[in-house]
Amino acid sequence: FQPVKISSKVEAPLRMDLSNVVATPQHKEPLIYDLVGVVDHLGSSAGGGHYTATCLHPVDRQYWRFDDSCVFPAQDDSVITNNAYVLFYERAPAPDRRLRRQSTSRPSAWPHVVRDSAIRPHVQKLQRQRQRGGGPATL
Repeated sequence: FQPVKISSKVEAPLRMDLSNVVATPQHKEPLIYDLVGVVDHLGSSAGGGHYTATCLHPVDRQYWRFDDSCVFPAQDDSVITNNAYVLFYERAPAPDRRLRRQSTSRPSAWPHVVRDSAIRPHVQKLQRQRQRGGGPATL
């Protein structure tokens, strides 16, 4: 088996909204993801070559390209090239800049809906205990 490098450019956005793919009507925050890093592989074969990285600075929101000891700014339109090997996305902060902590005692903060899963009976039990004003809910 001889690995072969694919040199086709991958079209991917710098920001993507997955709400229409993943979210349910009960979803609380939008599922917006920002491209925060790209690893590039430069070389003609999969067996060798040189790796560089482009990363989004969390404060100034500028992309920076890292190539050994050289670091220089990268324009948005040059972040994803035909050398892109791995793309890293990070969920963008909620509009109010904070995500609510998820817990069984606060199912309303969950970013998903518990349907027919193994934990559903346990979550329902906790909800009934809370509604009755009982003490701390336990599984």
